[in-house]
Amino acid sequence: MKRIFLYVYFLTISTTYVATLFSQDIYYVNRAETLYDDYSPYYGVVAELLEGEIINIIGTRVSYDTNKIYRVEVQTEDGTTGWLATDAISVMNSVALPKSITERKWTHSYYLDVLQSGMKETLFAYEPFWRDRYGKYKSTFDNWAKDYSWFDHAYTNYMIITTFFVTFYELTSNFYDCINGKIEIIDGTYRFSMTCINKFNVYSELELNKYLKLNEKVKIVLQLDGDYLDVFVNDTHLFTLVVLDEVLERQFKNLMQNNTCDLSRIQWPRRAPKQLNIGEECRVLVNLRLRESPDTGSAIITTLEHGTKVTILEIGQSVTIDGDTAPWVQVQISDGTTGWCFGLYLRGTQFEPKQEDFAVTVPRSVAKETEQTDNIVPQPLQSIETKSILLMVLGPALAVFVVGGLVLFVLKLKKVI
Repeated sequence: MKRIFLYVYFLTISTTYVATLFSQDIYYVNRAETLYDDYSPYYGVVAELLEGEIINIIGTRVSYDTNKIYRVEVQTEDGTTGWLATDAISVMNSVALPKSITERKWTHSYYLDVLQSGMKETLFAYEPFWRDRYGKYKSTFDNWAKDYSWFDHAYTNYMIITTFFVTFYELTSNFYDCINGKIEIIDGTYRFSMTCINKFNVYSELELNKYLKLNEKVKIVLQLDGDYLDVFVNDTHLFTLVVLDEVLERQFKNLMQNNTCDLSRIQWPRRAPKQLNIGEECRVLVNLRLRESPDTGSAIITTLEHGTKVTILEIGQSVTIDGDTAPWVQVQISDGTTGWCFGLYLRGTQFEPKQEDFAVTVPRSVAKETEQTDNIVPQPLQSIETKSILLMVLGPALAVFVVGGLVLFVLKLKKVI
């Protein structure tokens, strides 16, 4: 009896320990790759790693060399340490983020509003730091930068998003390096845990500090919608990103430096079109022309203002306007007026988001045939603990050991064994 009990006891401990251990993210080398002594190859070779080797991430930052190859410090199973290319690292049983996310540069969607306003001071509504707190940091700058004004430092912050790591930039000078865990696709969104391994804060008191704490896991949801990417951290909608190209970046810099920009040069980011159905009630997402017939040359009945509700009567032929393809749609507005409009920028009211901060306005100087959409709030992530890996691995095993020991002690007192 005693032997059987001890066998079950230690089997339970072992099973719990192994199950807990393998519930963690396991990183491996996804191709044969060189391990270097530092983030740049110029520092020398440490070893040649084979595809499939298990590694631990021990780095406290993600760095890149002159060829823009990102590397992080890792440790192999035999204890060898060195710097490995981040695109040579994968997580066991994880999906990869699509190229439509990883091969694009992302920035805050509110920069579009700033550009559309034509005034650099509009940035204060989204980044009040420049107006309220920038001055107190000027004394800490190098001599060459002390005479600069706030708009000399305000640029389009961009985000680097890859399958293995994400780098967030904030207020030009602050950045956060984060390592991703296993990625899953749930309800059309990409969901994973993320751990911040490095924070560089020139300016303190900023928003991301509340969410990204060193060496603590957070829950991430990425929801891709055309040229837009909504980012959730711990079930909170943190920000909406848009694709950043050279033209948009240059025009924003012109606005900051010269208080002028050429909006006609910008290819405005757009959300993906949604399927429409006859009889469906929709909302107009931008100022949209209502025409007598499905043709851009037909007479304009009126301009539907952003937010106007319409009912779909008929879905016509698909056409391409300004590079976007969608059907002409016959609609009816509340006063009974009917007409045709370009369907790309109608959105079913059943898809309206619960959080109003998703919507970003578009150029309103001229009513357009086309524009963008809203978004859907994903369901909350499953719970992800923010404890250290050591505690997560040893905690359950220790608990079983203690409980089992107490059971043994009680049984011994009762002389059962």
